[in-house]
Amino acid sequence: VSAAFPNLVATNCPGFEEEFGRPFTKQFDHPSQNDEFGFYAAAKRVWRKQDATSRALCALHLMDYACFDLIPIPDLCQDVFSDASFNDRLLKPQQEANEAMTSTCAFCEGGIPDPGLVAPNTGGLTCELVKATATKEVNGTDTCAIVQKEERVCCPTEQVGDGDDA
Repeated sequence: VSAAFPNLVATNCPGFEEEFGRPFTKQFDHPSQNDEFGFYAAAKRVWRKQDATSRALCALHLMDYACFDLIPIPDLCQDVFSDASFNDRLLKPQQEANEAMTSTCAFCEGGIPDPGLVAPNTGGLTCELVKATATKEVNGTDTCAIVQKEERVCCPTEQVGDGDDA
């Protein structure tokens, strides 16, 4: 956690190092440390059980352990953080986002029946030009989503039973 998480943040959060620097060794005080609502005592009771809820507390404190060098990481939390399934769940959304953002905007993958058809509300673009626009975009972007709306005109799904029995 101490090495991997800061690298993850530095890689995916531009400007992180300039803004915050590493390591965080400054002692911080905040109003909640007085524990007027008894959270600290309740957390200690839960922690003593060393069960699934205790493991959840580790996940909640991940940022604290990763960012503040003066906080020792308990053995249970080290077990949680080194568990492959925990890391998979932590990293999978970022990996999926990266994959989506590196692939070309999909548009009429099965072909365009009439490439010269002018798609409505596109300022006169033909379906062929709309597809060319899509190839310059990346999946997951707002522009890709707008372009993909034209698929209903440019490559409509085959209609079953169109009423023509002759």
